[in-house]
Amino acid sequence: MTELSTQLMKIQGGGDTPAPRFGHTLTLISKSKAVLFGGAIGDSGKFIITNETYIFDYELKKWKKLECTGDIPSQRAAHASCQIDNMTMVIYGGAASGGGGLSNDELYLLDLKQYDSNDKSTQNGHYIKVPTSGPTPGKRYGHTMVYSKPHLIVFGGNTGTIPVNDVWVLNLEKGPYQWQKQCINAAEVPAVRVYHSASLCQTGSANGMMVVFGGRTQDQSPLNDTWGLRRHRNGMWDWVLAPYKQNSAILPVCRYQHRIEFIGPLMLVIGGRTSGGEEQGKCVEVYDTESSDWYRVNSFNRYRHSTVVIDSTMYIHGGFEPEFPNKPLDSMITIDLNQISYLFPKLGKHLGVKDFNNILGERNQIDKPASSPSNQLNQQQLQAQQQNSNMFNQQTFSKKQMQNQANLLQPQNQNTNNTKAYQQTLSNQMLDISIGGIQKVQLKQLNNAQRSYTPIKQQKNNKEIRLSNQVVIARTQDSENMNQYYNMNNYQQQQNFYGGIKKVNILDLQEESKKLIPQNQNDHSMMLVSPVDQNTTSLAEMFINSLMKKPEEWKHTELRLPFKKEFILRLCDEVQQIVLDQPSLLRLRIPLKIFGNIHGRFGDLLRFFGNFGFPVDEEGGDIEKFDYLFLGNYVDRGFNSLETVILLFALKLKYPDQIHLIRGAHEERRVNRLFGFGEECAVRLNEDINDPTSAYQRINRVFDSLPLGALIEEKIFCVHGGLGPHVTHVNEIVDIKRPVSPFSNPVVYDLLYSDYVENDPLPVSENKAKDYFSTGQTFKYSEAKVERFLEETGLNMIIRSKECVFDGFSRSQSGNVTTITSCSDYMGKYGNSACCIRIKKNFAIEPNIISRPQFRNGNWVGAENPVKTNLYFTEEEQKIRRRLASPLQKQY
Repeated sequence: MTELSTQLMKIQGGGDTPAPRFGHTLTLISKSKAVLFGGAIGDSGKFIITNETYIFDYELKKWKKLECTGDIPSQRAAHASCQIDNMTMVIYGGAASGGGGLSNDELYLLDLKQYDSNDKSTQNGHYIKVPTSGPTPGKRYGHTMVYSKPHLIVFGGNTGTIPVNDVWVLNLEKGPYQWQKQCINAAEVPAVRVYHSASLCQTGSANGMMVVFGGRTQDQSPLNDTWGLRRHRNGMWDWVLAPYKQNSAILPVCRYQHRIEFIGPLMLVIGGRTSGGEEQGKCVEVYDTESSDWYRVNSFNRYRHSTVVIDSTMYIHGGFEPEFPNKPLDSMITIDLNQISYLFPKLGKHLGVKDFNNILGERNQIDKPASSPSNQLNQQQLQAQQQNSNMFNQQTFSKKQMQNQANLLQPQNQNTNNTKAYQQTLSNQMLDISIGGIQKVQLKQLNNAQRSYTPIKQQKNNKEIRLSNQVVIARTQDSENMNQYYNMNNYQQQQNFYGGIKKVNILDLQEESKKLIPQNQNDHSMMLVSPVDQNTTSLAEMFINSLMKKPEEWKHTELRLPFKKEFILRLCDEVQQIVLDQPSLLRLRIPLKIFGNIHGRFGDLLRFFGNFGFPVDEEGGDIEKFDYLFLGNYVDRGFNSLETVILLFALKLKYPDQIHLIRGAHEERRVNRLFGFGEECAVRLNEDINDPTSAYQRINRVFDSLPLGALIEEKIFCVHGGLGPHVTHVNEIVDIKRPVSPFSNPVVYDLLYSDYVENDPLPVSENKAKDYFSTGQTFKYSEAKVERFLEETGLNMIIRSKECVFDGFSRSQSGNVTTITSCSDYMGKYGNSACCIRIKKNFAIEPNIISRPQFRNGNWVGAENPVKTNLYFTEEEQKIRRRLASPLQKQY
């Protein structure tokens, strides 16, 4: 392609301008501020390595030298740094002063959260030496460090004698902090290297990957290869070599001591030293990770410099020019990155908004029906292009790994929403941009042409949260097959219990629910299950292998569980420690599956897994692609609460960072003693549930320790009940100490027992009908309360599960609140469907629905319960047990 020049502009710093330097770092720590640390100053071989700290305000165009306190890092250059939070960064490694020595292997954190440019008393930073245990990456220089939440990743560099290609990871959300060296078993891995560059891609097929380019090998040769490092959901890390089109007129220059930055899916390579003379380095190269094409524009050349990107501008500071290799620079130059779209129109689609670091590539058209021929043609062309030239199309893994990676790294659709409202939203986007095109639109107002895009709400964020246009429904068998199923004396795997999968438009969901209820029904209670081998080495796997069955392979157990009680107690001990080590408010990432109330309907849980994916890392499993979040109410009502709890606990034990359990209203002794779980433990485990050593008490102690809510990508608040008068902000959840009783903490009580009543005239009002224990603190909340909460927190919506909803999925007219139910035929009498939802990488919310089974499981509370127990209930407790459940909500 034709090489064109970009325009560069020098800007003046003012204030405490740093001395000319190289080998330093410039780290963006907020929307308009960056911190310069360390580097070498001087000239003509008389270089001095420093540990100075400066902050630059890009709005004021002013430098400020910081007088820092705490554990200040020693002098160093060729170190690595990165931002881990707003106004917070970390520093690791580097070359030290004198004789080619190396800096220590401590990790340093700089806290500037109190910094205020208008208050001199706050204009000092504080350094903290991060405590770690075990081995570390060791002393090194010329390495890279990237933060991919929650993991801090160190790669490569030189240990003082040789360059290396090792990967070290530190989980900053899991204490005690411990570096983990990753043993990556792959056919191809990056060569050893130093003075390479790395950055985190946050868009497109490389989303979530640390991408590495270039560097210098052991024989001093520069490199021009590109690699992506990504963590799978099973905890494994893999390298992927980015493909280059060998017949392309442009291939990247081999270089080191350069910098790379990402703008959406575009990787920009800036400066560096080459083997072909200074002219080779006088260009900015652009790699499109979606098409594998390289682009080049003439520019400038610096090396050992630093860069940051803010909005559509790249800032380059310090380093050397090849013409003056002994004279470091102090100037800050800028590049307007919008020029790239003018020079290469094909890349313009990646530069359509100003928040390049958070740009979202996937958009759906609202002004054209999804079925239109032109739209289909565009999608076919796009899919063909992505399949043939995606950055991660070429891999050298095993067959299973390649299949898993193909699922994980599915390219995103690049369609653009062209409506006037959407264009207006884009025109107003700055760093705090709104969620593109999301409005308050009632679901029923959308016509067929608009069904591919259902807006929810406009907030201060760039990622689109939208309701998918399709609902995935799993049908049960017809009643004739079900009758055959139950008439078999010895069950053999001949029938497909969970029938078929059907996709329907979400606007037709209410009509579809009428078709899901079979005409002929048989009432059956619990059935027997075969004994299970317990000689399993892993405690978690013993339970999972016994209970994680295909739906057609599982039958209701009449009484006896196939496990010794001691194994259940051990499982509880292990899981309680795991959940106590996690925060009270979880912070989760997408893609994600969310489940609502299960209420002991273990068969429904297996039907969800059988139809939509099992949470395992084996064939038929999708734990590598999705985290799982359960919103509570695991027990009571249904006859199989023990199987439900044991399987979920076992999954939590095996996948502690991928299976997430929060507490519901029935995860409380006073409640689950009355509504079935106490009876189930007394009958099926033959135990005194008042005995502190009973399984019932041990399971409830785990319930006391469960987290209380979750934030998804800082946009969606997930909770069991919701917002009573004591809940005004999510920060109130963070500091709650567990184990905890909701009856002793009003915030916890509100989270578990509050009901959402959209059109209630008051923001919060007392809910006497649900105040079973006459506490005087049971409340219902309205849309006004929700609006205020979302405004205060900057969140977009709430997903909850406390009430049962007829279609399994109910969304408020405002789109602010979604309620899901994951148990069908609630209490054996309501005939409702059940739903879990999937939140995809593009923030599309897809309901996955199962119909109620063609038989009734029964219910612990009520006349239909054939099982008698020796539990005694007072007259008042009997009144509570006889109370009717709330009327089922229906989709608006």
